[in-house]
Amino acid sequence: MYLRLTPIKLTLYALVTLEVDLGFTSFKKVLFKTKLWRYKAPTIMKLLIDNSKKEVDKSPPLVKSFGVS
Repeated sequence: MYLRLTPIKLTLYALVTLEVDLGFTSFKKVLFKTKLWRYKAPTIMKLLIDNSKKEVDKSPPLVKSFGVS
């Protein structure tokens, strides 16, 4: 059974805007927008439970019959 941790993403943007308020009207204009920096952590996969057996079972199977006395 594996554990999978989802990575975190961080992004830093730069935004320059011009806002003009004339009293009777106002407007907003984006002058510059860009992505300055980004980071993404790697996905972590870790084995939690190891069910594999390292030794081989060489004994014959034991079969019991039910219903016959």
